[in-house]
Amino acid sequence: MESSRPIAASPFTDEDVFNAVKRMSRQAATAIDPWTKDLLLSIISVDRDNASMLAGVLHRILTLHGPAEEEAGRPFSEAAMNIVRAGRLIGIPKGEHDIRPIVISCSLAKLLGTVVLNKCSSKCSAHQFALNTVRGHERIAHMARRELNNGKVVHRIDSRNAFNIAARAKIFNIVKRPGEKDPHLLQYFVTMYQPVSSLFVFGENGRTARVMANEGVRH
Repeated sequence: MESSRPIAASPFTDEDVFNAVKRMSRQAATAIDPWTKDLLLSIISVDRDNASMLAGVLHRILTLHGPAEEEAGRPFSEAAMNIVRAGRLIGIPKGEHDIRPIVISCSLAKLLGTVVLNKCSSKCSAHQFALNTVRGHERIAHMARRELNNGKVVHRIDSRNAFNIAARAKIFNIVKRPGEKDPHLLQYFVTMYQPVSSLFVFGENGRTARVMANEGVRH
C-alpha cells in the first residue's frame, strides 16, 4: 500500500465526543481495555473540560502529532499508537463445527472511528439496511418478505470471514477516490491500517498469544 502524508483534518470538539459516546453500544464486547460507554459518559458528563481534552487526544491520534511535538520534531509515541491499533481477537461459535473470528478495537480506536464517521461526508451504501438501526435484523426480514410478495427473488450470499480478509490496499484505493475522499476518513485509514497491528488472544489461566495483522479490518 502506498504511503500517505497526514492531511488536513479539522480538530474535534467536546460536542463531537459527546455525540460519539452516545452512539456507543452498551452491549459491545470489550477489547484489550476496560472502558465502556457508561464509564466514558460519567467522565465527560461530570466536567465538560474532560470531553474537550478527550477530543484533543483523539485528534492527536488521528494526525499522529500535536503542536508541541511538531515544534520539537517528535512524533506521537509509536508505543502508544501500537496500543491504540491493537485489537482483541475472539472466536464466536458459528454452527456446530465452525467459529467466526472477529477483532475488537480498543475503546479509543472505536471512539475515534465514530467521531470520524459522524464528521465525514462519506455515507454507507443504501443497501446497508440495518446499519445504526434498532432491531435491524427485523427490518431486513420485513423488507425481504415485502419484496417476495411483490414477485422478487431473495438470494442470500455469505462472505466467509469478510472482515479479516479484506485487502487494505483495495480499501485505501476506495477511500482516496476524488468523489469519496474525506480528510478525516482517509487520515483514519492511513493512521490505523497502514502499519502492521497486533491482535491479542486471551486464554485460560492468564495465557495470551499475539498475532500480527497486515490485512483485514477491526470491528
